[in-house]
Amino acid sequence: PRLFIVGRRGWNNETVFQRLDRRPANVVELNNLSDGATTALVQGYCGLLAPSHCEGFGLPVVEAAALGVPVICNKLAVFREILSEYPIYADVADIYSWETMIRKLAVNSGSVNSLMQGTGVELAIPDWTDHFDQVLRLT
Repeated sequence: PRLFIVGRRGWNNETVFQRLDRRPANVVELNNLSDGATTALVQGYCGLLAPSHCEGFGLPVVEAAALGVPVICNKLAVFREILSEYPIYADVADIYSWETMIRKLAVNSGSVNSLMQGTGVELAIPDWTDHFDQVLRLT
């Protein structure tokens, strides 16, 4: 499968940037897409990968899940809090699990239902009103 890296480069990751600058096969870096173009691209994904070591809120993961795109992510508390059991969780150090799940997503054309069939997982992403109702209850 091809890997699309969407968004601007961050900081303090020179080793990864050097590898990307060599233009590896099947890796496409897109760092200047509009919101609409990004949404259109994500809707066609087989899955979204989030091997983050830390996250603030994790908006790309939430946006992909809201579009029904399967998500494979690291076992971070923030992902569990906002997406519960929707994602496929894999420790970033467990390369075998990541490779196995990526291959399954590619074969199943990104069908989250085929990978999570029978789990009973329902995704309920809060809208702005729900979000601020929750925040205001905590203050």
